[in-house]
Amino acid sequence: RERVFANMRQSHSDPSLYCDAAIASEEDLVTLHRYEKHCDKVKVGAPITYRSLGIPIYDKHADALVSLLHKIKADGVMTSTLKASRPESQCPETGGEGSALNVQQLTGVWLITFSFA
Repeated sequence: RERVFANMRQSHSDPSLYCDAAIASEEDLVTLHRYEKHCDKVKVGAPITYRSLGIPIYDKHADALVSLLHKIKADGVMTSTLKASRPESQCPETGGEGSALNVQQLTGVWLITFSFA
């Protein structure tokens, strides 16, 4: 899961091996930052999709479980637990905005995006 970040280089001489931007999981980047890896990479923009998993529940217990999950969500327990479990970045703080990508650097990202559309 680290490979997409390893193939991103701001300065490179071989565009067939390295890229300037990528579509990747935010969770992977947060985890890598926790271990001081790939600190030169940042998230830009909002997620384009979310993954969803389902677990079958026996009908007799489904209503009670759904009620419990709605109560936990309404009380803010889920949000606070997710925030508390998010790993803290060990990357050094850098101030200000990064440099913008130019059209040539974004060409690959746009080609992939439009091919899925």
